[in-house]
Amino acid sequence: MVFYIIFSLTVSSLYLVPGDYFAHLDASGKRVDLDHRPELKKGSVEFIAPAEYMVRPPMPPLYFFLIDVSISAVKSGMLQVVAQTIKSSLDSLPGFPRTQIGFITYDSTVHYYEMKSSSSQPRMMVISDLDDIFIPLPDDLLVNLSESRIVIDAFLDSLPLMFQDNMNVESAFGPALKSAFMVMSQLGGKLLIFQNTMPSLGPGRLRLRGDDLRTHGTEKEHTLRLPEDPFYKQMAADFTKYQIAVNVYAFSDKYIDIATLATSI
Repeated sequence: MVFYIIFSLTVSSLYLVPGDYFAHLDASGKRVDLDHRPELKKGSVEFIAPAEYMVRPPMPPLYFFLIDVSISAVKSGMLQVVAQTIKSSLDSLPGFPRTQIGFITYDSTVHYYEMKSSSSQPRMMVISDLDDIFIPLPDDLLVNLSESRIVIDAFLDSLPLMFQDNMNVESAFGPALKSAFMVMSQLGGKLLIFQNTMPSLGPGRLRLRGDDLRTHGTEKEHTLRLPEDPFYKQMAADFTKYQIAVNVYAFSDKYIDIATLATSI
């Protein structure tokens, strides 16, 4: 016996299908197995591709955290809440036991953290040359979550204390963002950004536009919603090229030019 399936979108078409695709109809004239045939109910369907469709084995999932530690981030309580929330979420990150993780913090400088499982405490490395950013120890900034869990927990517990007396008002967000990209580009993954202070140093620094009262209520007011610096748009293109997804969480109660920062997503 031969069975046909009819697709009716813009043009009706007949396709020969295997006999085991046959199903009886219910009282309403629909297939009795319709709820188990997503390809017949949805306009688009995703199926998990088997190994035969992969050019290489799947990369381990990577979660990278970029955290503002300037005085505003500390005094507002953002840093403490972020550290506690990340720690409480570690067990729910998918990909166990292959999950990779890494951290960068920043104020007027960029701080990298080595978290080898053989260490009892993380080691911090500080880069102050914002115009010529580089990655110290590139092979040690990403660690396996399960293997380095003790060190990661210790880092997140101590992070608010490390910067509790920080009086730095500046933000090297642009160089920190570029640093995160350089670390992640070998694997791809998800970058989670916790931002509080408007970028003020290095590539990607922004100027305060929101306080310019001369544009309020005029035909130029819409320019405040336009991105100012192409740096972040270019970073977004680089992230896409290397399969890096970006989430930005902005906590400031002041103007930080979200219109520009959003182009990095």
